[in-house]
Amino acid sequence: WGAVNTSINSLFRYLPPNWQSMSLDLGLAATVDTQQAHLMVYQDDDNYLQVGLAHNSGLDPTNGMVITVVWERYGVDNHIVVQSTAITNLHVRMDRNSVDGSVTGFYSLDGVAWVTIGTVVDQGFVNNRLGIWAGGSTVAYAPGMATLNLRRLDLTVPASVPTVLTYALLNAPRGATIDTNGVIRWTPTDPGTYV
Repeated sequence: WGAVNTSINSLFRYLPPNWQSMSLDLGLAATVDTQQAHLMVYQDDDNYLQVGLAHNSGLDPTNGMVITVVWERYGVDNHIVVQSTAITNLHVRMDRNSVDGSVTGFYSLDGVAWVTIGTVVDQGFVNNRLGIWAGGSTVAYAPGMATLNLRRLDLTVPASVPTVLTYALLNAPRGATIDTNGVIRWTPTDPGTYV
C-alpha cells in the first residue's frame, strides 16, 4: 500500500502476547481518498492486521467512506470492505481467538452494538505491537491529513493468576494443620462442636 498513501502519523505500544481484545473510539472527518485511521496488530510494514475507517471513492462512489479489515503477510495485501454511510465517528475492535490465533474485526456506531466485518486466520506475527495510524496525502509528507480524534483505547488481557499462593488457618482448633497445597488435616482431641 506504500504507493497509495502515506502513514506519517503512527503510534505504537507493546502488545502483550496473550491479548484478547482491543478497541478504539475514533472520529475521522475524511473528505478525500486515502484519508483514513486504523487500529492494528503490527509486526512490521509487511506484516500487520488492521481495522478502521477510510475514504475510498473507488470502493464507495456515493460518499467515499468504507470500514475495512486490511492485512499484509510477507508484503502480500488483502482486505475485507464494508460499505458505510457518511460516518465520521466509529468504534473499531479486534478480538483474538486464543485457541487458533485468528482475529475478528468489528465496528460499532455506539460502542455497544457490534457488527462483524470479518475474520482473518492466524498470521503468525511475532513481536507484535498495538498500533494506531492515520493516513492522508498520496505524496509523502504533503498536507492532506483529515481531522482525527482518538477518544478511547481499550486493551483486554486475561486476568493474571498468582503464581504463589500462601495458605493459613485463622482461629484454627488445636491440632489443625494446613500444608503448602492448602490441604487441612485435623483430628479432634476433645469432644465438642467445632466450626
